[in-house]
Amino acid sequence: MDEKAITSFIAEFESYMASVITSKEKARKFLQDAGIYTKRGRLRKEYRSPSAGLDAR
Repeated sequence: MDEKAITSFIAEFESYMASVITSKEKARKFLQDAGIYTKRGRLRKEYRSPSAGLDAR
């Protein structure tokens, strides 16, 4: 990727993120699609802190 492509990608991504954070539902869907949250709204194991296993239940 050259500098122009990187700059274009960053601008496009910032525009997309601005639309994602307009509502809680859109933000939650983005996090689910990215694989960070489950459909039930819980953090996936890979993203939890090591001590969260005891406190999360």
